[in-house]
Amino acid sequence: MGKDSGKNHKAPEWSHSLAQTVLNSLSAHIAILDASGTIVETNQAWRRYAAEGKMAGILNVSAATVNFHRKNLRKMFNLSNTRQNLRAYLLSLG
Repeated sequence: MGKDSGKNHKAPEWSHSLAQTVLNSLSAHIAILDASGTIVETNQAWRRYAAEGKMAGILNVSAATVNFHRKNLRKMFNLSNTRQNLRAYLLSLG
């Protein structure tokens, strides 16, 4: 048996999913950058914050107002205790 240099190994297919699950479990806003400073991955907290900020700017209301109504919509559609994406759910009703 020879030594394995580790150079030719691919990450298991589930490793990205596992990494995303771990990132999403954190409440901090996390963005992973590549060497050039480009965002290559974010967690749910980051995406939610970005979405609330953009929507708040469009509607000229605070991010807290957007979050308040988002929580109420999730409750109305019985999504409060699920990981279902609200936007995707609403689009599926179309």
